[in-house]
Amino acid sequence: MRTLFGAALSGTLLGLCGPVFAQSSTDDALNGCLQAAKQQHQGIVTGWTVEHGAAGPGFEISMVGPQDRSWKLDCRNGTLAGVEGRLGGRDYQMLSSRKSVPEASARATAATAITYSKMQKMAYSLTWLGRPYYRYYFTTEDGRTAQVDVNAETGKIDRMSSERLSSWW
Repeated sequence: MRTLFGAALSGTLLGLCGPVFAQSSTDDALNGCLQAAKQQHQGIVTGWTVEHGAAGPGFEISMVGPQDRSWKLDCRNGTLAGVEGRLGGRDYQMLSSRKSVPEASARATAATAITYSKMQKMAYSLTWLGRPYYRYYFTTEDGRTAQVDVNAETGKIDRMSSERLSSWW
């Protein structure tokens, strides 16, 4: 009986840790791209999207900087390939003053919430009440999309949801 319980418990714990280990190479590549983006432009990251290609994962990164200038950057292997800038659209002062939890920490929290999935996208924004949050989007192995909102002030999960993309019946 103890052996069965121990095996079930270890299988559950391994299942919870699975996404963290599976995402580590993508996570390392993303961290490299985010660091390169922050070195090129002063500001905060307001979103990123994973783009899978033959040369490995690439990322489209959105940033906002002082004077509310926005940038969209393409990144592969830690190297920025394309940069597109424009004025207006986001309030840098408001977005930068409200968060206290680093995005990488919020990403790790969100990754443990949805097992057997791939993180696809992050968006940083404010609720209509002005509370900052990171919203992460996942695709799961069983054909669902999932969304996790991590509070950018506390680092805790505020909301989770998932839905099936299509049904077979």
